[in-house]
Amino acid sequence: MSDKKTSSGRLLSIDVTRGYAMFYTMGVTGMFTALANGTQNPVIIEKMAKVMTHAAWNGLPYCDTIFPMFIFISGLTFPFSAAKRERSGSSRLDLYIMIAKRCLTLILLGFVYNGLLSNFDFAGMRYYSVLGRIGIAWSLAAVIYLNTKKAYTRAIWTGGILIAYWLALTLFSAPDIPGAGNFTMQGNITGYIDRTLFPGHLYNEYYDPEGLLSTFAAVSTALMGMLTGQFLLWKNKKFTQKKKCAYMLAAGVILIMIGKIWARILPLNKRLWTSSFNCVVCGMALFTFAVFYYIIDIRGIKWWTPPLTALGVNAIAAYFGWEVFGRFEFTSKYLFGGVASLFPASYTQFFTLLGGIIIEWAIIYFLYKKKVYIKI
Repeated sequence: MSDKKTSSGRLLSIDVTRGYAMFYTMGVTGMFTALANGTQNPVIIEKMAKVMTHAAWNGLPYCDTIFPMFIFISGLTFPFSAAKRERSGSSRLDLYIMIAKRCLTLILLGFVYNGLLSNFDFAGMRYYSVLGRIGIAWSLAAVIYLNTKKAYTRAIWTGGILIAYWLALTLFSAPDIPGAGNFTMQGNITGYIDRTLFPGHLYNEYYDPEGLLSTFAAVSTALMGMLTGQFLLWKNKKFTQKKKCAYMLAAGVILIMIGKIWARILPLNKRLWTSSFNCVVCGMALFTFAVFYYIIDIRGIKWWTPPLTALGVNAIAAYFGWEVFGRFEFTSKYLFGGVASLFPASYTQFFTLLGGIIIEWAIIYFLYKKKVYIKI
C-alpha cells in the first residue's frame, strides 16, 4: 500500500485493531476464565484470573487495556474521517454537528444500556456508562483537534490534561471522608465530585469508573489516537510506511516506560483512569496497532483479517448487541447445550459463552458480507 493511498483511504489495520478490541469485549475474557474454572485446577484458575479479571482497584491486568484501546482507535480514525469530509465539501459547522450527534447518540445508548427503557426510571438509574465515556472523551478531543493546527499544539493539550489530572488527584482528596487517601476508593477527588453531583446514580456508593473527572482524563487517550492518525496522514517522502511503523513502535515503548516510571508515585488504576495508566495503555494500544499496520498494510498479509474486520466496522453494534441481548445465553444453550452436555458440568459456562460469541459473530459477519455498517 502506498503512502498516497494511506492518505486518501481507510487503513484496514484500523478496523482490525478495533475488531481485536471488540473480540475481547465480546465475552472472551469471561470465556477463558470459565475455561480455567472448568479445569478446577487452582493454579490455572489463579493465573488466568491475573490476566482476564479486572483489577479490583490498583493494577493493570491485560483485560483492563481493552477499553482504552477502543477510545484510542476511535481517536485515530478521526483525522481520516475529518479529511474525507472536508474533501467532500463539508463545512466546519457540519463537522461540529456530526461530533455533537455522535456524542449525544452514544450517551443515549449508554442510558439504554443502563436500563432506561426497562422501567423508565431516569431518576434512579446510573447516568455514567462505557458508551457515554467514549462519546464525551472522543467528542471533546475532536473539538480540540479541529481548533488546533500543529501536532505539537495537540501534544501540549494531551500532556497538559495528563499533568492537570495528576495534580488534581494528588493535591485534593475527598473532604467528606476525612483520613482517606487520595488514591483510595473512598478518598479520591474524582469519586467525591461524582457523588456530590449525582448521589445515588453511581456504580457504587463511593465512585463511578466512568465518572466525570476521569472522563475528562480520557480525552487525552482519544487525543493520542488522533495524533497517531495525523502522523499516518503526514505526507513526507522521507517517512515511508516502514519508517512510520518503526516510529509508532518506538513511541509505544516510550509511552509504556513513561507510564511505568510515573506509576511509582501515581498508581496504575483503570477505575480512576490515572495519568500513569493512560500512558501505559496508550503505549500498548499504539504498539498493537503498529504491529497490525506492519502485517496488514505494509506486508499485505490480509487473508486472516475478515473475522476481525467484521467486528471492527460494526464495533458499537457488536458491543450493544452483546450486552443488551444477554450475551445470547438462551440461544447459546439451545444450540450448544448438547455439545456442553458431553463435558463435565464445570465447563457449562464456557460453552455458553463460546456459543454466544459464535452466534453474535455470525450475525455481525453476515452484516459485513452484506455491506451493512451501523455507524454512529
